[in-house]
Amino acid sequence: MSSNPYEAQPPKAFWRSAVSDVSPLQLTELYTPKFDYDPQMRIASAGSCFAQHIGAQFKQRGFRFRDMEPPPPMVDGAKRAVRRSPCRDRRP
Repeated sequence: MSSNPYEAQPPKAFWRSAVSDVSPLQLTELYTPKFDYDPQMRIASAGSCFAQHIGAQFKQRGFRFRDMEPPPPMVDGAKRAVRRSPCRDRRP
């Protein structure tokens, strides 16, 4: 029986041994994709600044991305362009 729940964890479970003390070029096992994706897949996002940033990156890389929250038709062209750009930092 372990004296604490962390004793049985592998080195990748700890920030220092998995990230902090490792060269960025040697980072491994931090993320395992659940599925593969390619530019032919249809991708959509909605709802947040993060979703807008991810969408902009997919578009830039040639993926079939769809904005599920486009501005309403009555919004003029200039305002539509602002709305479609990724969220700006809103800190004062």
